[in-house]
Amino acid sequence: MTMSNGLRTEGTGNIRKEGQTYKIADIGVTAEYIGFPLSCQRIAPSFQPFVFRQPEGAVPDAAFVVRYSPFEEMPADNEVRHIEKFDSPDAFYYFYEDKEDDCLVIRAEEKYENRSNYNVRLFLNETPARAEVDIFYMPETKVALSDKAGRPAGNKNINDIVAQLRSAFMIAFSFITAGMGIMLIHSSTVIYDGRAYLFLGKSGTGKSTHSQSWLRCFAGCELLNDDNPVLRIDGKDVIVYGSPWSGKTPCYKQKKATAGAFVELQQAPYNKIEREDNINAFVSLFTSISTLIIYRPVYDLILSSILKIVDSCAVPVYRLECLPDDAAANLCRASVVANKTER
Repeated sequence: MTMSNGLRTEGTGNIRKEGQTYKIADIGVTAEYIGFPLSCQRIAPSFQPFVFRQPEGAVPDAAFVVRYSPFEEMPADNEVRHIEKFDSPDAFYYFYEDKEDDCLVIRAEEKYENRSNYNVRLFLNETPARAEVDIFYMPETKVALSDKAGRPAGNKNINDIVAQLRSAFMIAFSFITAGMGIMLIHSSTVIYDGRAYLFLGKSGTGKSTHSQSWLRCFAGCELLNDDNPVLRIDGKDVIVYGSPWSGKTPCYKQKKATAGAFVELQQAPYNKIEREDNINAFVSLFTSISTLIIYRPVYDLILSSILKIVDSCAVPVYRLECLPDDAAANLCRASVVANKTER
C-alpha cells in the first residue's frame, strides 16, 4: 500500500483498491474504493479539493466503503424489510431495514436511461458511523469502461459512474451527519464581505441567476457553491461550507463562512423583500433541506436543527419576490447585508 497526499492504493489479485480521506464541513471521512477500474481522481473529481492527510492514529468521523459490483449481486427485496418509497425528480428511493445487520438500506433506481441502481447501507449506531455503498453495473457498462488495452472509455460511461457515486455519497454523508447539527441545503450561495448568503427556492426559480447578479455587481463577491452547500450549527452561528455537490456548476471549494442570511426567492413582476417571521422562516428552511427526511429518526434530527436555527441562531430569513435582474440583487444586498427590511 502506498500513500501520497491522502491517497492509498492497494492491489489484491484482480481487485483494485484505492482510498482517500476527505474533510467536508470539518468532518473527516475515509473512503475505500473497491473494484473500480478507474482512479479516485477519475471517479470522484469533485471530492479532490477536500482531500486531506489525516493525522496518524486519528479516528475519522465517518468511514465509507464503496464497491463497484455486478448487477446480479444486488440484494433481493425479500432479504430486508421494506419501509417506504420516495419519488424524486431524478430517482425512486426505496428504504429498507436490515435488523440482522442493524442498518438502514436506501436503494436508488435512477430514472435516466442506461443508469444502474445503487445501494447505500448506513450503520448509524456505530462509532465512527459508516456507510457501505454499492454501485451496481450492467455487464455492458463494465465492458465499456475500458478497452482491451486498459485505456479509459469515453466520457459518457465515466460520467455515469461519477454521477452515481456523487449522489450515493451525498445520501450517506447527509444521514451520517444529521446528528451533528449538520445539513445539506438546496441553495446557491455566495460569500460577500466575509459572510455567506444563501439563496433558496424551487428548481427554476432563479437562484443561480441571482447569484450571478451578485458576482457581477459587487466587488469581492465569490460563489461558494451553486447547489448543495453544507450547514453546521456552532452556538448561535451557522457555518456554511463548500461541498463536493454543486449541481451543474463545477464549484467545489474547501472554504467556509458564517451565514449572513437565508433568502427564499419567488418569481414576480416586481422586486420586493421582507424578513420572514419564525413560522415562515422554518417553512423556507425545511423545504430546502436536501436530506431524504422520510426516515423518522433522521427527520427528527433535521427538525431539531432547523428549529435551533430559527429560534436560537442569529441568522435572519427573508423572502425576495423578484425579477431576474441586477436591481433585485441590489435590493437584496441593501436589505440583508444591513440586516434590515426594505420594500
